[in-house]
Amino acid sequence: MADAEQQPCPRRRWQRVGQPKEEGYAVASAVPPAPAGRSCEEEGLSRLEEVVFDMETGDPDDVLTLLLLASNPRVKLKAVTITPGASEQVALVLWILQELRLTGVRLGAQEWPRNADKKCLRGKFYDSFGRVPDAVVQGAAIEPAASLLLECCDANTTLLTGGPLHNLGAALDMGGLTLGRWVAQGGFAGEGVVPRHLQMEKFAGKSSCETWNFNGNQLAAKAALASKAIAQKVLVSKNVCHRVVYDSRLHQAFKNALQAEKAETVRAEALKLLYNAMCNYARGDGKKLHDPLAMAVAVDEGVCHFEEVRVYRDSKGWGSVLEAGTNTWISVDYDDESFFSCPVLTRFVKEEQIGVVLLLPANTGKWWDAQRDKLATGCFGSTVTVLSKKVSDMTGQGTQPATTGMDQILNSFGDIVQNAADSLRLHEECDLLSLRIDKVSRGLAPNLAQFKSCMLASLRSLLPKEWDTNYEVAWNWLWDNVATLLVQTLGSSYKWEAAVNQFFGSIGEDARYKLRAEIYERFFASTPAGQEYFKQSDTRLHFIAEKVFTFSIEIYGDPWKLIDDLSALGLRHVGYGVPTEMFAPFVNACVEVIKDAAAENALAVQGFKWSLGIVSKQLVRTIAEGSTIVMKAVNANSKKMLQRAISCAPRGQRFQWLLKIQVGTHSISPLYWAIESGSLAAAEAIIHDLLLIRADREKYYYGNDALFERHQDIINRLCREAPTLIPTLLDGLIWRSARTDAGRRRVNFYVKHLLVNQEGEPAEFLREICTTKDPKIMVHPAVVMVSDTLWNGIVRNHFLISRLWFLTSLLIFMLSEAILPKTTEIESIWEVRVVIFFGRTFMYLVTMSRLFIRCIWKCVKDYRRGKTNRVMKCIRVPKYLNNAMALGNLVLAILLMLMCAYEPMYHCLASTPQDWPTYNCEDIEGVRFTYSALGLGAMAVHWFLMVDLAVFSTGLSAFVLVCAQVLSEISRFLVALIFLLLTFGSAISVLEHGYFEMRDIPNTVLCLFSITVLLYEDDYRTLMEIEPALLMAVLLFVLASSILLMNLLIAQLNSSYVYIYQDMVGFARLNRAQKIVEALSNFNKNHWTNFIDSLGLDQPLEFNQGDVGVAGGMQITEPASEHVVLKDSILRFGGSCSAELQWPEESKSRGDQEKLSKIESMAKKVLKKVTQDTKKKKGEGSSQGHTSGTGAGGSSAFTSSHSGAGASYVDE
Repeated sequence: MADAEQQPCPRRRWQRVGQPKEEGYAVASAVPPAPAGRSCEEEGLSRLEEVVFDMETGDPDDVLTLLLLASNPRVKLKAVTITPGASEQVALVLWILQELRLTGVRLGAQEWPRNADKKCLRGKFYDSFGRVPDAVVQGAAIEPAASLLLECCDANTTLLTGGPLHNLGAALDMGGLTLGRWVAQGGFAGEGVVPRHLQMEKFAGKSSCETWNFNGNQLAAKAALASKAIAQKVLVSKNVCHRVVYDSRLHQAFKNALQAEKAETVRAEALKLLYNAMCNYARGDGKKLHDPLAMAVAVDEGVCHFEEVRVYRDSKGWGSVLEAGTNTWISVDYDDESFFSCPVLTRFVKEEQIGVVLLLPANTGKWWDAQRDKLATGCFGSTVTVLSKKVSDMTGQGTQPATTGMDQILNSFGDIVQNAADSLRLHEECDLLSLRIDKVSRGLAPNLAQFKSCMLASLRSLLPKEWDTNYEVAWNWLWDNVATLLVQTLGSSYKWEAAVNQFFGSIGEDARYKLRAEIYERFFASTPAGQEYFKQSDTRLHFIAEKVFTFSIEIYGDPWKLIDDLSALGLRHVGYGVPTEMFAPFVNACVEVIKDAAAENALAVQGFKWSLGIVSKQLVRTIAEGSTIVMKAVNANSKKMLQRAISCAPRGQRFQWLLKIQVGTHSISPLYWAIESGSLAAAEAIIHDLLLIRADREKYYYGNDALFERHQDIINRLCREAPTLIPTLLDGLIWRSARTDAGRRRVNFYVKHLLVNQEGEPAEFLREICTTKDPKIMVHPAVVMVSDTLWNGIVRNHFLISRLWFLTSLLIFMLSEAILPKTTEIESIWEVRVVIFFGRTFMYLVTMSRLFIRCIWKCVKDYRRGKTNRVMKCIRVPKYLNNAMALGNLVLAILLMLMCAYEPMYHCLASTPQDWPTYNCEDIEGVRFTYSALGLGAMAVHWFLMVDLAVFSTGLSAFVLVCAQVLSEISRFLVALIFLLLTFGSAISVLEHGYFEMRDIPNTVLCLFSITVLLYEDDYRTLMEIEPALLMAVLLFVLASSILLMNLLIAQLNSSYVYIYQDMVGFARLNRAQKIVEALSNFNKNHWTNFIDSLGLDQPLEFNQGDVGVAGGMQITEPASEHVVLKDSILRFGGSCSAELQWPEESKSRGDQEKLSKIESMAKKVLKKVTQDTKKKKGEGSSQGHTSGTGAGGSSAFTSSHSGAGASYVDE
């Protein structure tokens, strides 16, 4: 490493043509002096290159350069300026930055908004990219490019120009520009500068040539070349960049890198955009890479060989001559291997190059996947204490604060390593780490330099075989960058926290209200489009602004908890589609308001700005990482968008894309968000895709297990929020073979998760399905399979045994109350009376006690769980009593208790002990009737509860349910009948008549009711002569009751029966399912486990003979005619079986479906048009009456021809 430190800066590798070149570095004599303010050490791998990119869109390579720049781990992209600054250019760049989650990059446009209406995007290449809406462009913080260059450029910044130099020229004219380095794609090096053997054929012998970028603004080019404000000028000349082309090798390299890249990273998004755009670009193969080569030079000048020259312009164009001391360097040759191994492209193309595996751990599947766990466990896990002790011993800081600070570094180092490829994320992680260190170390920060030595020593010992100089350089680069970022803020949070707390604690509520109101005034003034996203009430807006103040304070107090809360908050906003472009102007408005309010407290302003910056970065990143293409499709509620989005997923990660988006410690489910937000079309598409079986030659892919493992309560959620999706889910759990054997068809029901949950207990599927009370769902084949499996396998015998005591109780009750006491021949026998006594005693002691104990236990259980209903707004009744059977059990228990109190045998024991047991004695005369009435009620209730046994037969159960359902119609009839009885009874009582049977209201009502039920025996003819008015009233009553109400009742019963009969089986199965649920709640766990094991749910099921599929279900055979299956529902694919590849044929099949849908839609329109024209012609013919033969014939011919054409089109 000592030798390496003496070599020239790795970022600059200068070489004069003809001089010997060493491996990896140029000779020292060719190295020009570093720009002022930057030492060689600062320019090495230990720092990020700060770059401002000035671009145009006349050539696609500017956009390619932006994608490569924005995602490069060695580059900190400060700003982007656009020429000429059209609105459509701004919309394109804003969209790209948003997709890459680089919303913090400042954006400028030439003389904005003067050129906003120009049209600059030409060609199909730009169709591969989106645009932000016009409202976002209008509300975005777009700055004049010249002013932006003045603010962003300094001695440590590189300006990369890929277009005409309008913006740079304007900045130079304004004065005050300071620039460390200018890398331009432009200029020409020819004869006298470039050796003959390196000159391209078309430029051979030329000393000057026209170049596009410099010719775009010649005055600006001359001013920039002559400017003293630019420390170094590096030109990538036309004679070199025309040799670098985009060919199949580079295209394949990008493809390989895209497949190896982990999803949801900035680099993955950049690769995807770049690769897809070049796939769609017809001229991509052979495209000259002008600006990407300049960008490669900006990061590593060793890509090209340079000469120091003086640039001039003559009548033929731009040229250059060798001249020392100009500090202007122009490319004369480039190294193809160096271009590929340049850090710009290495991280995309060649992972085996120096340090890539450690610089970009998220991108390197070969080494990192093999070593990450070892590193985490060995260096950052089990040896935390040892490593902390090493550092403490080496630094001399053995106190607890230094150790806790070291623990924070160790705890955060894994995230830092994995995000080293993302410069913005690296800054964010380092800011948080410095805050955490300050919080736990109390001002005693650890020695970062000594930690580096300890870390490298531990890594060397951990990886003795793999470690080499490449790893040494890479880890040095990583830690030096981390240390540089930490030092910038380490130790400052104490001062900021105190100042921020003091400021907000000193202002009252009125002042805070004014601050919050002013924030929105400034925000809406700077970003009018923001008003579309802040439409809430004034109180809600003030609540949001107050939360901003709270977050800026709380992040100092407990950064761990607040970051966790912000991740959850950001994920909740993912589904709302909040554009992240709104965060920057909102934060700026907040900072400006606090800056004005705390003008004399600069420390508080600085602390507020820093803390709010961390909060906004966390929210923006969470929303950006969570806003995947799947979530965007869900928000649009579009099946087509969702299918296109998920088609990009590798087959091994397809289920993960649909079920879980992880950001930090929190995650969001696209499926659940679709259900919650009402995007049911997208939710249906997700469920259908998850439960569609796909297969290659090695493996079946079926999302049943993934769905229920991720969402165990999916059935509960669907029943409560989206019951229309239940059939879609259940259909996906059934597979039917397209082949038949002996008239039978194989059917696989993948119902494991509907039977048993993850803990091995009965699943809540049937319970939740019963809550829907939908008979149509109950007859779904999947529900029938689950219900019958549970009923026949385990519940039926248990249910029968549980009802056996009830049958015994009823038999004993009948013998002791209705049979033996009523048989006169044997009632006097003493033994018979003894049997009656013990039978009744059994009913009181066993049956009554059992009913009371069960009822009390269930009621207490409901009270404890809060499962109650309010009656008369004050009485809380347990929900257990909502069940008719449960209420019947309670009534039976109460009746038996009353019978026990009035029991004749117990009363006779005191009066006639010599004849006991007997139920005939003088003391019971007053209670005999009461006892018999109670016995009547108890016997009727007992038989009523026997209806529960109808569940054994689906048909009988359905009939019972029909009878119960029509009782509601009878109740309505009785209400109407009572109304008529009271009406006519009171009316007839007022009438003066001599008919004794109808002398008052009660007797009149009784007589009229007897007439209605055909129990009245008097002859109406006796009233014709003596009471005609009374007879008329009676006849009117008969007309209203017997004719109108009775026939209406018959019609209602018939209609109800027809309606219920259609779903009779469903209602019967619903009743059985409720019994199953009740039985499973009290089932023995061992019996349940044995039953589940007997089903063999873990055994794979065959699809066809010898074709072993997936496990988790049961297989049956059904008649082939029961369901028509013309095509196998399994999608089978050939080709590679790699889980990292996408499914190849889905786009084609989806395209065919879309074509068929369009043809069907067009056919319907044509048919509708033909029908309308035919009706119109017929109407005209009938209205005109007699017309000329020619006209009629013409009309007929036209109609016939038109109809024929339409029919032919429809057939096709």
